[in-house]
Amino acid sequence: ALGALGAFDTATALHGSQSLEVLAPLPRSGEIAMSARVGEVWDKGRAAVFEVVVESEFFIATWSLFAPGAGGFGGERGPSAPSAPEGDADVVGTLATRADQAALYRLTGDRHHIHIDPEAAARIGQPRPILHGLCTLAAATLPLADMLGGHPADLKTLFGRFAAPVFPGDAAQVRAWGDAVDVRFDVVTATGAVLSGGRAVFA
Repeated sequence: ALGALGAFDTATALHGSQSLEVLAPLPRSGEIAMSARVGEVWDKGRAAVFEVVVESEFFIATWSLFAPGAGGFGGERGPSAPSAPEGDADVVGTLATRADQAALYRLTGDRHHIHIDPEAAARIGQPRPILHGLCTLAAATLPLADMLGGHPADLKTLFGRFAAPVFPGDAAQVRAWGDAVDVRFDVVTATGAVLSGGRAVFA
């Protein structure tokens, strides 16, 4: 909706980070009323970051959208990226993805062509379609909970920044510092971090 109103170019804007705060368990059936608003707009110079806050009685989800070419309007830069944890990770696990995972994830409603169409992926400089960043973050919570002795359904807080794409079918390492009460984590491949600044709480 923001792009349609001219806030930024939807062809170049990227999903930069995501946070989730769980307020109550989801009902087994029924409908959920949600409202969305622009929380903050940060001026990064050559780009802007739009924070879209989606609220319901069950959760608050904040989408951070990185919009190249929309900065330079004189606003505040906003918070810096979280610093990386120091020392070796306390536990390390594996995030395995399926070759058809991006196709399956499209059933959630995110049908951006870069996740399914090789030509669309090539236009953004990728050799083949990439996995949705939000899919990577969500999928990482499963091995993360297992590594920490928690349960995915107990997730209360989740945050992650999308640093680089994951290709469907690839495997990555999930590195964690801390415990289920409050853990810092990242997801890395042989070429570097694909998800950074991660934080999760399993209550």
